[in-house]
Amino acid sequence: MEYFMRNNVSRFRSFIVSKRKGFTLIEVCLSMALIGFILMAISPSFLSMKTTWSLSEKEIEYRQNSRIALHKMVSELKQAKEIVSITLSNNPNGRIVFMDKNNTLTEFVREKLNSTYVLMYKQSQSDILSGPIDALVFEVKYEDGTSSDPVKPGSIKSVGITLIFGEGKKSWKQNNFDVSIYVQNNQLSKSIFSTWVSIRSPWIQALKYTILTKKNIDFNYTQSIVSGNIHANKKMLKSGYINHVMGTSTDASDLVNVDFIHVDFTNYTDMYQNFRNYRKVADVVKNSDFTFPKNQQLSGIYYIKGNAYVKQNVKLNGTIVAEKDVIIQGNNVSIIPNLNNPAIIAGRKVIIEKNRFLSHGVLIGVHEVKIKGKDTQIKPLFIQNVSVISGKNVSIEKDGFVSTGTIFARKDIMLKGNNITINPSENVPAMIAGGNINQNQLSNNLNVVGIIYGKNIQFRGSGTTIYGSIFSENLDVSTRGKRTPLEISYNPLVMINPPEIIG
Repeated sequence: MEYFMRNNVSRFRSFIVSKRKGFTLIEVCLSMALIGFILMAISPSFLSMKTTWSLSEKEIEYRQNSRIALHKMVSELKQAKEIVSITLSNNPNGRIVFMDKNNTLTEFVREKLNSTYVLMYKQSQSDILSGPIDALVFEVKYEDGTSSDPVKPGSIKSVGITLIFGEGKKSWKQNNFDVSIYVQNNQLSKSIFSTWVSIRSPWIQALKYTILTKKNIDFNYTQSIVSGNIHANKKMLKSGYINHVMGTSTDASDLVNVDFIHVDFTNYTDMYQNFRNYRKVADVVKNSDFTFPKNQQLSGIYYIKGNAYVKQNVKLNGTIVAEKDVIIQGNNVSIIPNLNNPAIIAGRKVIIEKNRFLSHGVLIGVHEVKIKGKDTQIKPLFIQNVSVISGKNVSIEKDGFVSTGTIFARKDIMLKGNNITINPSENVPAMIAGGNINQNQLSNNLNVVGIIYGKNIQFRGSGTTIYGSIFSENLDVSTRGKRTPLEISYNPLVMINPPEIIG
């Protein structure tokens, strides 16, 4: 028994000692080599992530600085009294010298500072507005409608500004949707900002009027309250009841003629045709029709070669681009685009079929934008101040539509719903149409703040309130037997801070 115990204890000690044996030198070397290979493999990813993060921060900073700089240029030039000199359109080192509102000689110029090009603002002293700047280019349009060099400062009507920021690196540049007749900072590419600002044009004279028509104003069979100057370059018909609170009321019989403003829509005929460039930067590409399923939270730029269908309760932080139609088929859909990208671009139509659609970016339809759902809200964020852009028509058919940006149509704007509110958040036009603007007789309680521009404008519904100005060839607020309360009052802010419109 004693021998058995000693023998087992001996075996147990040998087992413990054997289990305490450490790693061999070969095992240690192999482990260190393996760890080294793993670190070598993943280190480029970490460096890439760090670099990408750094570049993203830089791009955001450059973008913000450039946006602020362009806003400064636009604000100063809108109030300029005279252009003294300006560089030609093919010169990337742009320079413009002008007399500001206080008759102070002022200059914006791209200059080299040490080894970097920056945008300088010069009066009695020089300030750096933004940098680095790859190019600052100016273009001009003259009173006679031409835009060719050489520059003739005395006859400049408007100035176009293109500001490209960066560090001289090549980056993808998308053709801008050039709707700069009312877009303050129009940029849909990664590094380009572009805008037009009116310097000398009939707009300044026209902005003194609440209503100005190229031909006739028809107030027959209506009940209207008008505050401000009214003028028809041909006839004013007013057999209805008009309470003209203040201002003048004139037409051709008074031997008064006011230069009518003109928006040249021919430059914008093909403005939407390059939307396919979005495919180059899309996060998701679908080669046929695609349906966004209900109750989804998504992000990114979606490029769809067919039709896009969006079901209920979809929340997208990004943009939908479809070569055909974009159709909102469910209630409670919301889209918040990144930076200044549009919310929706459709190669044919944008159709909002259901209720409570919310967009914080512009809706662009190459053929048409149709609002058929109730309580649609389009409230652009960031620098955007445009809600809807259509290559042809815009139709607002249901109640409760709200827009805080400009509605632009190459042809007609049709207002059919009740309780429509168009109130741009900045001093920009409310509606611009190359064709007609028509309010249906059954459309009541239209509330508009801002300038309205169209070929022929008709207001037929009751309870229409406009705080701004109306410019058209013909204005018709007659209802042929039905007295329609119409209230139009002048907004003096348009003279203090003229909107972005080119004649």
